[in-house]
Amino acid sequence: KTSLVEHLAQRTGRTLQTIQVGDHTDSKTLLGAYVCTTTPGQFRYQVGPLAHAVASGDWILIEDVDLAPMEVVSVLLPLLEARQLFIPGRGERIHAASTFQLFATRRKGAAAGHSHSATL
Repeated sequence: KTSLVEHLAQRTGRTLQTIQVGDHTDSKTLLGAYVCTTTPGQFRYQVGPLAHAVASGDWILIEDVDLAPMEVVSVLLPLLEARQLFIPGRGERIHAASTFQLFATRRKGAAAGHSHSATL
């Protein structure tokens, strides 16, 4: 599955970012977070891979999406439904660039009780 998306991205000249999610992945991993700078007491916002891909029009592959916690699923749903990504820590809404594409894989034979794939 992953190889197919990688091949399509290469053939079409698109930049592909891959994110492996699991039950410990949180929304900050995808969206971004404030990080310390070299100056004590100063912070800067570091954009996460999903926010970057949405804004720049890159392709993104989220692997094992069925293992993602509901916090992550709640970030993805507005993106899938309205092509908008909300960054709560910044009060910012990013509209997906026209070339943005989201792909997702799920584990083969994932346990039905732990899967959010019906939600997505």
